[in-house]
Amino acid sequence: MKIFLDLKLFIILLISIILGISNIKIQEKRFNSIYKANEKLTLIAKVDSDIEETEDGIKFTIKIIKNTKYKNTKLQVYIKGKTNTEYGDIVKVEGTFQNIDSYKNSGVFNLKEYLKKEKIYGNLKINNLEILSKSKTIKSIFFKIRKYIKEKYESSYSSKTKSYLEVIILGDKSNLEEETKNNFKEGGISHILAISGMHISIIILLIKKVLDKLIKSQKKKYIVLIILLIIYSQVINFSSSAIRSIIMAILHIIAKAINKKDNFLVNLSLSSLVILIINPYNLIDSGFQLSFLATLSLVKILPKIRNSIIQNKILKYIYTSIIVSISANILILPIIIKSFKKFSISMYLVQIFIIPFLYAIEIIGLITIVVPKKLIFMIKPILEMSVLIFDEISKIHFFTIYQKVPSIIEMIIYYIFVLLFIIKVKRKIIKKFLKEVLIISILICMLINITNISKKELEIYMIDVGQGDGILIKTPQEKNILIDGGGDEKYDIGENVLIPYLLNKKIKKIDYIIITHFDSDHVKGIFKVIKKLNVKNVIISKQKEDSENFQEFLKIIRDNKINIIIVKAEDKIQIEKDIVLEIFWPSEKIQIADNALNNNSIVGKIIYNKFSILFTGDIEEKAEKAILEKYKNNQEILKSTILKIAHHGSKTSSTIEFLSKVNPRIAIIGVGENNNFGHPSIITLKKLKIINCEVFRTDQDGEITIKIKNKKMKVTNIKMSKKRIFDM
Repeated sequence: MKIFLDLKLFIILLISIILGISNIKIQEKRFNSIYKANEKLTLIAKVDSDIEETEDGIKFTIKIIKNTKYKNTKLQVYIKGKTNTEYGDIVKVEGTFQNIDSYKNSGVFNLKEYLKKEKIYGNLKINNLEILSKSKTIKSIFFKIRKYIKEKYESSYSSKTKSYLEVIILGDKSNLEEETKNNFKEGGISHILAISGMHISIIILLIKKVLDKLIKSQKKKYIVLIILLIIYSQVINFSSSAIRSIIMAILHIIAKAINKKDNFLVNLSLSSLVILIINPYNLIDSGFQLSFLATLSLVKILPKIRNSIIQNKILKYIYTSIIVSISANILILPIIIKSFKKFSISMYLVQIFIIPFLYAIEIIGLITIVVPKKLIFMIKPILEMSVLIFDEISKIHFFTIYQKVPSIIEMIIYYIFVLLFIIKVKRKIIKKFLKEVLIISILICMLINITNISKKELEIYMIDVGQGDGILIKTPQEKNILIDGGGDEKYDIGENVLIPYLLNKKIKKIDYIIITHFDSDHVKGIFKVIKKLNVKNVIISKQKEDSENFQEFLKIIRDNKINIIIVKAEDKIQIEKDIVLEIFWPSEKIQIADNALNNNSIVGKIIYNKFSILFTGDIEEKAEKAILEKYKNNQEILKSTILKIAHHGSKTSSTIEFLSKVNPRIAIIGVGENNNFGHPSIITLKKLKIINCEVFRTDQDGEITIKIKNKKMKVTNIKMSKKRIFDM
């Protein structure tokens, strides 16, 4: 019986999913147990990737070929300086294993999880590398072809054109500028750069034009075409969309060669099955999900909404482009929002103008491969101009809407509505069943929302922002407080970590942002939050000294018309009925000149009934002593249930006197994995042990969740199998 797919296709997909999930569980055990952090290793391996130049040196991947325990695992290798290593070389490496740094928060891109798809277990910090033998495998030939193509692009065109050709023809984004990637991402048109069915169709069309002149036999043409597509699949960087498109194209060509009518949905299902067999981690990869669902959406939804009697060719092209884009996005919309947390309406219009230039770039880029260098001057102006226009169009984006991430039940409701639209009218039994499921799902969704509203608990989240601080507090009355937000000069923490994290928590409105001080690792991430989300108030202190970050902050505040609250010691802010914010530092009369930014950080306590959390910014010993002196007649006021350890656990902070007066039950430390500062200090950790305080840190525990309800405090982190419960 047909519902949405044939029963056979449904069975194929079901088997694929079951096998994929089972395989992933087996692989997960290996990923978590085979290597240990800081383990010294000596390995025989094969170079398994291109050699890539980065800011940190030379980067490539190795695949272990000897040693039973590590065999067939992959590691990323970084080497300072130059190397004459090439793909396929057999090497002996000595070094130290390091876990892959990633932001361990719910709803945030996790590099470690992403690299599992490539079977990469971690990084190897190289002490010594010895080439045992040079590459001789068949696959190395394909890498040499790719290298030849890259070198030809580099010697023939500008760096921008070369980088676009590497992406569009070879699927290699390593040389594409971050600004360019962000333009495509912001405009919702990143898929245009991915090798997909549209790209493969152009390649097939060009090859067929050439083969029609060289080969008369139709079957021989098909055989040559299949061989060339297989070669192309080995030359490009693998991606789910590229391999799916190539497999589907080959299945279609085979059907034509044997005079059989092929089934598009069968081809789609079989190609997906092959991809999952090769690597089951594709099942949880957004690229695979988007590629599969977009293709399915075009086949099942486009015919339902296409209805054009437009005769004018230009208007017809515009209409068709918009309808095709809308159709492709109907099934992938929840995945886009879940993956990227935003959706751009401008993409529908931008695609109309950018696609023709994409065709031009791809066609000329392919022709370049076979055209002698002496003749490239004939096509170079057209290509360079096409790239220039293509690049300028990519910068156009408007109506980019940040979205709260839908829950599983909300996604089920959405897809049931789509199914009801797609299924034929005569399938009355199926429609009736789906309507019943829809009603039940809506009721469950309403019940969950009512339960969440009535929870009446205080929630505190220590966010993993790398080497920095970021704390989110959700009050019982649904107010949101953000204390600091991390920051990195090379990586946009606000865009890539904080905003996705907040939207995953279904937060678009921040009632209070507290900026303890204006060091980059506390404030840089906040800037993007202020620009993109609805921020009501920002709390800061009077600044002892000016800084670039403070000036940037003032401009953003003015541009976005945000209310500023300037606080000083002994101020109180009533957040809601049972929650108050008390400020202990900085003092209006006494400010510390030494390391002024850190030592004049806001120190405050949020109090909820008998619970309290003290946040301390980056204060050091001088500030701690000044605070103890200021409150020497009432030091009990400092006592808190939770202490956010100052300055990431540095030895310059957390004196035993200060810790003893605060006397926390739990200490939380915001600190980056493998950071260069040696944070947290062993000295500080020993002091926390002396006061019998339980310690949680973001580099080891990831996101730390604390919930207070009914005189109970529950603490969880990503490594806990059970919640820790404390009586209040």
